[in-house]
Amino acid sequence: MKKQGFTLMEVLIVVIIIGIFATFAIPNYLRAVERARWAEAASLLSALRSAQLRYKAQYGYYADSNSADNLDITFPANTKFFQIQIDNATTSVAKATRNKVGNSETQDKTLKIDENGTFSCQDCPSWLGY
Repeated sequence: MKKQGFTLMEVLIVVIIIGIFATFAIPNYLRAVERARWAEAASLLSALRSAQLRYKAQYGYYADSNSADNLDITFPANTKFFQIQIDNATTSVAKATRNKVGNSETQDKTLKIDENGTFSCQDCPSWLGY
């Protein structure tokens, strides 16, 4: 009678190989997900910047947080991962601050966009690209 199946040693080797692959794949996957979240915030900020530029063309100044309802778009003030705000500072027109959900490297970091469309993020990890 011939025995069929795998030996315990063969199964252990396969489990070890899968574990090695997982140690490299999971961190890369989590970073890719975080980059996608930041890209979504950048997209929201770009749309808000465009609305701010149209508002400035009409009224001569940028909308502040008090006149945000007068912009020609609606934007979410809070998403699951970011708090989107009109920045009252003169250096940027809008900003997105990362909530404390998820990646600890990017928590409480703020992505800003200026009137020229330039993004800036102080103390953000370099792998984000901002």
